[in-house]
Formats: sequence, structure tokens, C-alpha cells
Amino acid sequence: KGFSDPMPFIVVDDSIEAGIAFGMIASLGAGLANPLVAYLTGDTYSEVGGDKEQVQMTHEVMVAIMDAIDKTMMDQVKKFLWTGVGMFFAYLIACACWTYAGLRQVYTLKERYFRIILKQEQGWFDENNAFEFATKVQAQLEQVEMGIGEQLGNIVQMIAQAIGGKLSFKIYKIF
Repeated sequence: KGFSDPMPFIVVDDSIEAGIAFGMIASLGAGLANPLVAYLTGDTYSEVGGDKEQVQMTHEVMVAIMDAIDKTMMDQVKKFLWTGVGMFFAYLIACACWTYAGLRQVYTLKERYFRIILKQEQGWFDENNAFEFATKVQAQLEQVEMGIGEQLGNIVQMIAQAIGGKLSFKIYKIF
């Protein structure tokens, strides 16, 4: 015995829209971070490798090479550090926003379920066990929360990572 009103699956209000928007932006940033790290790693290898020409190694040449490598490595460490900080905040914001959007979605759905149950006639409660129904609804809403929450953010991150990887290969001709 069902409801007279069909239940919409996804409900979007202003707070959910904001969570989804910020989560989408942060997920895109987090997804693009991995191709950036791959580029920085290749950049480090290229800069440390330097020229392929053979020179006679005197003490002065060796000291100059080591100083250049030290400066290059410090520059690369700074790039990796700032990329890591950016990745941390992108993942943190993405996780928080998608979790918030999922929780708000479930809260809105619970409110709608409750309103629909209250609109039922008394005979409906005679035919249906309200406690059993509430348990089923809660189980379904937990699945909705898991699907809309962090899982959706992970999908966006993976898509952004794949697109960023393809673009970096095309732009920098890594392979």
C-alpha cells in the first residue's frame, strides 16, 4: 500500500545548492591536483637532469652544479609544498561540502516523508505498521546520503583527474 503522492528523489534548496556548488569546485580542484603533481615531478627530473653534454669535472664545476641542484630542489620543494597545501584544502572543502549536501538532502527528504505520513487517513495506519515503515525509510535514506555525499564528490574528482591527465599529456607531450 503506497502513498497517494509520489516522492521526489532529489530535492534541492538554497543550502544544498551552495554545498553542491562549492563541493563541485573543490572536487574539480582536487581532481586536477594529481596531474599537477605529475607535471611537477617531471619538471623536477628535467631540471635536475640538465644538459647531456660532457664537461670535465673540476672542483669549481662540481660546486656550481651542486649549487644549481640545491637551488632547483628547493624551488621544487616549495612548489610541492604549496601544491600539497592546496590539495589538502581542496579535498577538505570537497568532503565537507558533499557531506553537508548529502545530510541536507536526507533532512529534506525526511521532512517530506513525515508530511506525507501525516496526510494519510487513519485507515492507512491500520493496514501499515508505521514503525516498520520508518525503518525502511531510514535504510533507504542512508543509501541516498551515501550516494549524494562524498561518493558523488569522488566521481567528480576522478573525472577531473582523467581530463586533467589527458590535457597535461597533450600540452606537455609527456609521452
